[in-house]
Amino acid sequence: MITIKEIAQEAGVAISTVSNVLNHPDTSSKASEKTRKRILEIAAKYHYTPCSFGKNLRQGKSYTIAALGRMAFYDAQTASALDGAEETFRNAGYNLLFISTKEGEKLSDCITRLFYRRVDGVLLIEKLNAENREVFRKVAKEFPTVKVFANAEIENVLSVFVDPVSIGKLAADCFHRYGHRKVMLLGDRPSCRDVFLQRMDNYGIKIPQKYIFPDFESFNEGRKAVAQLVEHDLDATGIFCYNDTNAAGVIYEAAKRGIRIPEDLSVLGVGNIDLSRQIYPMLTTIELPQREQGIAAAKTLLQMISGNPNVSGKILYPTLVERDSMGQCLITRRRT
Repeated sequence: MITIKEIAQEAGVAISTVSNVLNHPDTSSKASEKTRKRILEIAAKYHYTPCSFGKNLRQGKSYTIAALGRMAFYDAQTASALDGAEETFRNAGYNLLFISTKEGEKLSDCITRLFYRRVDGVLLIEKLNAENREVFRKVAKEFPTVKVFANAEIENVLSVFVDPVSIGKLAADCFHRYGHRKVMLLGDRPSCRDVFLQRMDNYGIKIPQKYIFPDFESFNEGRKAVAQLVEHDLDATGIFCYNDTNAAGVIYEAAKRGIRIPEDLSVLGVGNIDLSRQIYPMLTTIELPQREQGIAAAKTLLQMISGNPNVSGKILYPTLVERDSMGQCLITRRRT
């Protein structure tokens, strides 16, 4: 195995600088960002492992799992899933380490830090896109890897996720049952959106492109959607939000503008987080078994680490929770 001295020689820096960076690989080393990155790249290239891991490595394990992606607790749904995963890992004697991107950093930049840590497995929490798929492939070549929240469809990556087809069908069936034909869609979940649109089309309902807002996902963007509805005279009678926080923003802005929920506008969320029961009117939503999703992902990864040849991914299913934000479509709508 390469030594600190050899890393220092290749990087062209002092041994003390290498030691400082390797002891503080994430943020707090005194070296410049360029130097820090160079040292970590060399360490990863030669699979350098710090001596503090020696005992566990002789046993063949570090007993550490990495969650790779942007800081995980960005919303209540993700937090619930990762809480379930962390508890499952802890009960099995593993620590969960978050390796997240910083401001302006790409996911690929995290790979060096991940390889340096020499973890036993990786839980992928980042969104799927073309660039991230390449990162996921690299990770899966080195570690047992599970993608949570979506179906990765990548070799050697098992996936644990809530079925997006069921979400889209539940949403379309709900709006159709209440008689809504003009429904706005907020959020960027193509697999769910496509099923929703097809299901509505099967009911003889065409949703025009002007009703689809893939970039509107936050609370404030929910408010903005109501502004678009009013100011551009879209005349939608319902709004389907892919997360409950987004739906709460819709309800908040509707109340400010004198739009009654559900008499003037019906709102459907996704998640069933605590907020959905704390707003008025209480939100009708599609419940995602997020904690169970995290537990299932952790159990799957632990089986991969143990070498179980029969381990497979898992699909979970949502349920509709009916409260007060969905109502029968009326012919006349009031806009103020």
